[in-house]
Amino acid sequence: MNRAIVTLAALLSASLVSVPASAVQAAGADPAERLPLATIVTAPDQYAGKAVVIRGVVAAVTRAVFPNGRPYYTLSVGDGQTAVTVFSWERPPVEQGDRVEVEGVFYPWRYNLRQVIDSRRITRSRSSTQRLRTRRASVRAQRTCVESA
Repeated sequence: MNRAIVTLAALLSASLVSVPASAVQAAGADPAERLPLATIVTAPDQYAGKAVVIRGVVAAVTRAVFPNGRPYYTLSVGDGQTAVTVFSWERPPVEQGDRVEVEGVFYPWRYNLRQVIDSRRITRSRSSTQRLRTRRASVRAQRTCVESA
């Protein structure tokens, strides 16, 4: 009986120590570490399955569909020297050229993609938001000029 209790206690303590990032995120904790892209790309095994935060510029946004019919999105996010793929089940609120911050879990290989971050949060930086407002104002001004002519 005592041996069973000791074994059970050992299993419970081991499971408490090795909590996956998804479980920690679900509990509301934020274990993500902000890292340069080059650090992650040069040591992918070190960051496999760990929560990370990166910043970069969106080079491309692609929508695709799995064979089962479920749509997904991928972003290529880089810092000018290196890039990673960001995976999202939801349409990201960004477009090509936007500066973004991505929080998620890094995997050297997932969803048949290399060096991918399974995103938890994708946010556009303020400078990108300002650029979008300027672009919208420019379009409105062009429409006003065309309508008044």
